[in-house]
Amino acid sequence: MEFYPDTHLVVVVLGKRLVNNELTPEGHGRICTLIEAQRRYAELTSATILFCGGVTQGQNRAEADVLCDAYLAQLTDDSIAHPLGGIWRENQSTTTVENIEFVARMLIKDIAPCHASNTQFQLMLVSTDYHLERIFQIQHWMPQQGLLSRLLHRCEQANVSIQLPLDVSQHIVAPYPYTGPAARCFQAIEALTPYRVYLEGLCQGVLKLDSGGTRLSDKASPSECLEFSAYEQAHKLAYDALEVLSRVSNIEPYWQRQIHRVSQLIANDPNTLDKAQLWEHVQEFHALLLDLNRYFDPENQRLNKV
Repeated sequence: MEFYPDTHLVVVVLGKRLVNNELTPEGHGRICTLIEAQRRYAELTSATILFCGGVTQGQNRAEADVLCDAYLAQLTDDSIAHPLGGIWRENQSTTTVENIEFVARMLIKDIAPCHASNTQFQLMLVSTDYHLERIFQIQHWMPQQGLLSRLLHRCEQANVSIQLPLDVSQHIVAPYPYTGPAARCFQAIEALTPYRVYLEGLCQGVLKLDSGGTRLSDKASPSECLEFSAYEQAHKLAYDALEVLSRVSNIEPYWQRQIHRVSQLIANDPNTLDKAQLWEHVQEFHALLLDLNRYFDPENQRLNKV
């Protein structure tokens, strides 16, 4: 792991949904991995730690508060000193998108003013492996849609200098704690996220398909090549995920139909749709992924039969 010289390190622990107002094994994993990193890297001693996550539906405690409390308790149990840069809680966000938006706001309005005006900050993210992998896949494949691009842009506008390595190995990565059919299905559904983000980019006009549809013309510009590469990679990842789902037995018929509908939407060339149809396409795709994600998530309170 690389630490940039002459920067102040800010470690951002991304939010994790609670169950009965308590951390799940995945949430605990993020805290344990952060603590282990502090034992291993002396540079984290002087860092600022920022916990993310507000109150989500069905809960009455903020994710950031529960994560932070677990972290402080673990520091005490392990006799580890509190980070010298202080601990902050961002307790309003309820999604990853909001996590990043509120982190940018806190960096600009709260954390940066505590330091000299010429301070450079290095950001290090803490989350589960699949979560960070998606964030960085999207950032590399379609930076126009990347959450980190938004954060960097907002900080740049506010004259807050940020160093944010785009290599996932330079961040604190917690292993996913589950195995088995439900876990495989959940991770496969998560792997459909880049294709959803790609479709949203088309809808918003941030991305566009080449007029040749699924073929790129010989006269394509570098930016068009990058966008088409995003389409190819997100599309392939989606088909690989569908292949994983097809190999899982004992999925209830209702959820099999939902997965089949997802596969139909992925097979439908977005280049053949007008703007209104594309928007309906994206909305349906997003709703299906949300339902499937919640159903297959091993940490969901509902018991499923996978």
